[in-house]
Amino acid sequence: MKETPALRQYKKIKEKYKDAILLFRMGDFYEMFFEDAKVGAKVLGIALTSRPFGKNSPKVPMAGIPHHALSIYLPKLIDAGYKVAICDQIEEPKPGKVVEREVIRVITPGTYFEDERVERYFLALYKEKNKYFTALINISTGDFYISSFNNFEEVLNFIYKYKPNEILFDRKLKQEIVENLKGFENLLLQEKDFKALNLEEKDKYLSFSEPERLLILNTLEYLKDTQKEFLPKIKEPTYLIFKNYVEIDQNTIKNLEILENYYTGKSDKTLLKVLDFTKTKMGHRKLKFLLLHPLKDLEKIKHRQFLIDELIKNIPILKIIQDKLENIFDIDRILTRLSSKLATPKDLESLRNSLEAILSLFSYLKEKNEILYKLFSNEEKIKKIYTFLKKTLNENLPQNIKDGYIVKRGVNKKLDELYDIKENIDKYIKALEEKERKKTNIPSLKIKYNQVLGYFIEIPKSHKNKVPKDYIKRQTLVSAERFVTEELKEIESKFLEAQENILKLETEIFNKIRKFILSFYKELNKLSDEIGYLDTLCSFAQVILLRNWTKVEYVDKKEIWIKDGKHPILEAVLDDFIPNDTLAKENENLFIITGPNMGGKSVYIRQIALIFLLSQVCGFVPASQAKLYLVDKIFSRVGAGDDLTRGISTFMLEMLECANILKKATKDSLVILDEIGRGTATFDGLAIARAVIEELADRKTKTFFATHYHELTALENERKDTKNLCAFVKE
Repeated sequence: MKETPALRQYKKIKEKYKDAILLFRMGDFYEMFFEDAKVGAKVLGIALTSRPFGKNSPKVPMAGIPHHALSIYLPKLIDAGYKVAICDQIEEPKPGKVVEREVIRVITPGTYFEDERVERYFLALYKEKNKYFTALINISTGDFYISSFNNFEEVLNFIYKYKPNEILFDRKLKQEIVENLKGFENLLLQEKDFKALNLEEKDKYLSFSEPERLLILNTLEYLKDTQKEFLPKIKEPTYLIFKNYVEIDQNTIKNLEILENYYTGKSDKTLLKVLDFTKTKMGHRKLKFLLLHPLKDLEKIKHRQFLIDELIKNIPILKIIQDKLENIFDIDRILTRLSSKLATPKDLESLRNSLEAILSLFSYLKEKNEILYKLFSNEEKIKKIYTFLKKTLNENLPQNIKDGYIVKRGVNKKLDELYDIKENIDKYIKALEEKERKKTNIPSLKIKYNQVLGYFIEIPKSHKNKVPKDYIKRQTLVSAERFVTEELKEIESKFLEAQENILKLETEIFNKIRKFILSFYKELNKLSDEIGYLDTLCSFAQVILLRNWTKVEYVDKKEIWIKDGKHPILEAVLDDFIPNDTLAKENENLFIITGPNMGGKSVYIRQIALIFLLSQVCGFVPASQAKLYLVDKIFSRVGAGDDLTRGISTFMLEMLECANILKKATKDSLVILDEIGRGTATFDGLAIARAVIEELADRKTKTFFATHYHELTALENERKDTKNLCAFVKE
């Protein structure tokens, strides 16, 4: 049994990439073999075939996709959680020789930065001396965050908040990772021995601790190994400091439907969806970040509130800003494509047009609102980039550099000359055609072109006796014959040479433009962040105007005054939402809410939590009046269910969630609880519920508890800090 050289080559390369689906380029197709073919055929919905590769060899399972359709099929493999190695031909095929191939890039769920449908996150995890360190990267925008945690539960909350598509972890964490993350779907888990720092690396990233530096360098090494020369520029790592933000754990994010609908798991009917009137991709990303990171600093909250108020008071300005924002493309992703060498001329056009819209915005704000204008920096450098692009690039650019006409006339003299040759080819051909007609006395002689022969002279067979001796025959048809001449070949040669040199020269200029833009990487990144923030402020302002929300008045005492409060999500999707008041004095810590099923208890307590969240995100809330204090954490334990993936019953899950709240809640926290102890015997459940809420009340934690245990209403008479509320239906 003898295998073909190509199959031997495939096996040798596959040995290095055992954990990936190998797409092996053969001519116009990427082929998959053996188990990869079976997986690929199933996931992609393509035919699984087989054929022998070598004399007397068994048939090999195979499945293939056209190379030009890679961008269509690749996302399906990545979405299914697979790692894909792209193996390309790196030389032109030659007769009798196996074409040289190598893996040019390994694409994983966390590193597929071309996918613009979703935000993809890559997380690296390392542990040293009972402390966990994470590196979170959005490779499509270059964002790079370093965080540390005291226990794995905090890590899990972080994972739930950002939902990484891929986690790279130090091999010694394998057992902990597998036990805790086995329930996550389509999450690629990658293990690696995190190498210690060598002498050369010890001088890098000195502002970080040694474990953090080790994490950073191992993360970057993995990205370089997989992305190879296509690795986009990654921003300098920065700390994500959680003490600056209100703590909201995974249960709260889920129960309050901040990012995903509780029942569908999709983004419809969520807080993010209700608030998202952003006009740019940067604005959408910023809005999501702000919702997950409510502020604890009163001055920062008031400043954001002030900026939103500026927009609310100036509706014409708000509308014009939003009109201008609509013309701005995703600058972060353009920079990523430019730095990964995957950019197209269309990206340059998008960047130039975006900068034009941004400079127009600057000019407008400078004249109309100095406060909002001051949100921006680096205006002069942005002008410099725009002026260069405007002067250099043609107005409408192609998707593919091979289509040419990227650079304006007058920028490069040699390029202008080449374009003269290319554009005058028709004139040369017409003149030659006229000359040959006169020379041969054949009025029906024509010079034509096709992809096979190139340029040729076509003469009807009725005039074949007039064909000059210097004509070289190329083809015979039924009614005509085709010829070339040395002069025609020379014109064609000049044309083809001009085309080739145009591509070469324009590619050279394109790369210079790319490097020029990337020399302003930091300034453009900062600009992107500033645009995203302004877009988010406008989005908040639009919602506030649309829903008639109120500006929060902040108080030092732990008092709550919410007049005509509404649930922000239900208010947006229901026509007749009934508002409710929430009043709490400083010494009132525990509120026991009873009432019939479907009476609105759960909606009411979620509404309170969402109002506090929005108060510290944007300073405006769905109410006619609001006086609130600042909280440090928001906890939510609502709903019933189990976690079968971890083998946890409804009751056990409820107890774990309560234990987490009791472990973390402070006197400055807000807790909402919807039933406790329903998964066990009635009196046991009652005892547990009472113990939990009294413990929270003793800590002076503001707690809103919805329950069917009417026995607990007796606490109002036993404790001065307890108040009963009742939900009822008004007919």
